[in-house]
Amino acid sequence: MRRYYEIYSDTFYHIYNKGFDSQTVFHWPKDYERFINTIIRYQNEFNEIILYSYCLMPNHFHLLIKENSIEWPTKIPDFMRKIQNSYAKYFNLKYNKKWPVFIWRYNAKPVNNDNYLQMAIVYINFNPIKHKFVDNITDWQYTSYNYLTWIKSNNLTPVLNSTDNLQYSFKEIYNRYILEDLTPVLLD
Repeated sequence: MRRYYEIYSDTFYHIYNKGFDSQTVFHWPKDYERFINTIIRYQNEFNEIILYSYCLMPNHFHLLIKENSIEWPTKIPDFMRKIQNSYAKYFNLKYNKKWPVFIWRYNAKPVNNDNYLQMAIVYINFNPIKHKFVDNITDWQYTSYNYLTWIKSNNLTPVLNSTDNLQYSFKEIYNRYILEDLTPVLLD
């Protein structure tokens, strides 16, 4: 079943999607890099859309984005369509496939309050721990955690730096949820 959402500008959205039939959509480091570079390419085209957090897993991805614009209609659906279509073309060509890469257009949950925003950032960044891919989050390179904590930098770092205008810094969120207890966030 297709899912359609009312998407509004000036609202945070937790956007996610998974591989069609739960297939792996990121097989090799080059696949992850291609998806990240696709985000960067369309971030430049849709400069009013800001990426605040991300995580790429073998069969799904999570993004936390917001459009800083009052225009209607919002450009988030076009942004996501271009990212997913571009990656699907790359994937199908590389792996000689002819079927859909992603199961849905995408899912988008509005993030309407500060508490949910903090939990979404933690949930997105610590998804590799939830799915038991790593024990230490710094070992998973396809999440914004290392960039938000300034352990590493990449081409998305300037985009991720825009979190400066959040009410809480990532370090405060980390201290609140990670140093206390991550379990309630990851069980959602």
